Amino acid sequence: MSYNGAASNRFFADWPVDMTDPNDDYWQDGATIAARSWDLWRNDPYFRALIETMVEGVVGPDGLRFRSLYQEDSAPETDQSEQTARDQIDAGVRRGTAKTRLDASGILTYPEMSEAVYRSAKITGMGYAVKVWKPNRPDAYQGYGWRIIDSSRVSNPSNGADTPTMFQGHELDADGREVAIHVQRSHPNIQRVAPSVDWQRIPIYAKDGSRNVAIRRNSGRPEAIRTLGCGAPVMLYLRMLQGTTEAWAIAKRIQASYALMIETDDPKSAAQADRYGAQLTGNAPVKPGMRYYHNHRKVEPLNWNFQGNDYEQFRNPIIEAVCAAEGVPYELVLKRLTKSNLASSRAALLTYYQFCRREQNRQIGSVESVWIDGIIREDIARERYAVRSTDWDEITRGRWLRAPRVWPDPKKEADAARAWIDMGRSLTSVYDEAGFDFEDEIMQRARDNKFMEAQMVQVSGEVPQLDSQREPEVEDDDEPDGEPVDADEPDEPDEPDEPDEPTAKVSEMRSMLSDIAAHLRPVPQPVHFHAAPQQFTINTPQAPPVTVNMPESPAPVVHMHAPEGPPAQVSVQFNAPPAPDPVAPIVNVNLPAPIVTIDNQVVVPSRTVKATPQRDGSVLMVPQE
Repeated sequence: MSYNGAASNRFFADWPVDMTDPNDDYWQDGATIAARSWDLWRNDPYFRALIETMVEGVVGPDGLRFRSLYQEDSAPETDQSEQTARDQIDAGVRRGTAKTRLDASGILTYPEMSEAVYRSAKITGMGYAVKVWKPNRPDAYQGYGWRIIDSSRVSNPSNGADTPTMFQGHELDADGREVAIHVQRSHPNIQRVAPSVDWQRIPIYAKDGSRNVAIRRNSGRPEAIRTLGCGAPVMLYLRMLQGTTEAWAIAKRIQASYALMIETDDPKSAAQADRYGAQLTGNAPVKPGMRYYHNHRKVEPLNWNFQGNDYEQFRNPIIEAVCAAEGVPYELVLKRLTKSNLASSRAALLTYYQFCRREQNRQIGSVESVWIDGIIREDIARERYAVRSTDWDEITRGRWLRAPRVWPDPKKEADAARAWIDMGRSLTSVYDEAGFDFEDEIMQRARDNKFMEAQMVQVSGEVPQLDSQREPEVEDDDEPDGEPVDADEPDEPDEPDEPDEPTAKVSEMRSMLSDIAAHLRPVPQPVHFHAAPQQFTINTPQAPPVTVNMPESPAPVVHMHAPEGPPAQVSVQFNAPPAPDPVAPIVNVNLPAPIVTIDNQVVVPSRTVKATPQRDGSVLMVPQE
């Protein structure tokens, strides 16, 4: 014996086990486990909370959304025809999954269909959706629809025994591959009407290679055709918790009732005369605030002490074990994140999101991609759009938008996303991980900007830049690393430095002109500039040109704004690149009249204005006599 776990001593004497066939597990216990699991979901709040926590995280509020990545070749670039095909595929998928169009019964929305299949798989071990032809159903976008069916309807025809090619409603070929399922036309245990005795054979694949059946299985053993639900390993724990919770509630109810026992010769008459009285008999229920009359000498009043303070100590370990079996933090199931610190909450959410990611991949591969494939195939068959590729893997290739992630500290996650982008990760991947579509967000932002421009609204604040977009700080080469020069000397006022030429002069001009621009408002009609070497002419509406002379300087960009108040000033903003050996520019305003009109009244003196650079980066412009 190599392992103690294989011993036959007194610790294992009552544990006889054998290696059973994987499908024998379901054949023996599958139906019973499925029925009990559904009963737990209906009546046990803890089990239902576990299931719905998984459903909520895997499917999300909007469902798993498909975005096409159609590509006609192996080139990394996406040309116009490929982008057009992607847009058409996405538009068809949106129409096909809108409202209740995909459901053949017209009851469930697309996210609700995903929830129904996934919920059935986690409770019973199997989730089924079959494709049906219903072209005349109301508001139909496609002829085909999908119907979610209860797993108990999949069974052998006429409830026959299993054979090598038929197992619990799954028809197999000689290699053990599923080729069809057999569905009873009504629920086998239906009570309101007589159950159907007919079965329908539904091939797994259609002749064109598309699937007629989408099957979602729970985790199970290899070779298992039908799997058990997540309630199988925790059924006993939940049952014990049910019984203990019921006993605890009854004990607390009796303790809170504090019934009075009154002895009398005629208990019936006394009970009838008392509004809150009752005759104490063998079947009399104990109710709060009641007085019970009896003529039995040995009846004693209820005088007992039951606290039940250890109930939570009993409940929590069971809930933890039940949730751990599926990999879901119990704090999320009990909605107790408020009792945890920030680090614990974040760790619990991270574990939960990892679980959801794994389950989403399984859901997409077995169900969601099958539904989307059917929509795309019918759109192409109806010639709603055309694609040049004949490879269905490329035609249906895409990415999936998942449920948005919610964190206790959103700023920390935003900083992490920024760091990922600075490290080279694509914006699409970062947005997808957060539950947003990058293309949708960019398009919506463009629409928002266009709307604000139309309303002449300016966004306050600056758009944050990525680290890769920020200008690096310039270090002083005169200072050694770690310690500035003359660190021991007291700080003395710095001597005014001469501004660097020509960058300092341009900065000074910018600062001064920005102060002037504060009194101005944007003009509806832009000012056009025509640059020539060393001289720039400003063509203003309804006014002679204004000439700006910049000796030995490249052509600057000049902006002019109209004032809102009394006509007194002209705002000119220079954005000029550095020029060698600059000279303080002289601005000559050559106007025959003293008034220049630019949308609003602007008074410009017909005289020379001298621009003197200041050490703080501004430029002082002084009219010359």
